[in-house]
Amino acid sequence: NKVSIFGNAIVYNYTLINLDQSEMSQIDFDGELRNQLLTTCSEPDMKVFRDNQTDMIYRYYDEASNLIAEIKIDFSVDCFNP
Repeated sequence: NKVSIFGNAIVYNYTLINLDQSEMSQIDFDGELRNQLLTTCSEPDMKVFRDNQTDMIYRYYDEASNLIAEIKIDFSVDCFNP
C-alpha cells in the first residue's frame, strides 16, 4: 500500500484483506514469509541494495490496521548467511 525510505532502509507497508490478526498463527506466517523474502538476496535486480547494504522492512497489517508482522531483511547479514 505504501513505501517509505528511512536512512538506509526501505519500508514496505501492506494491508492484508479479509484477514484478522487473531486468526493467524504468527510463527507460521513470519517464518514462511521470511523464507520467501530471503529469495530476494540472489535476484539480479537487488544487486544495488546488496552493494549498499540496504535493509528491506516488510510490515503487514490487517484491515483494522493491526500489525500482523514486521520482517526485516538485512542485506549485510541475511544475504550473506541466509
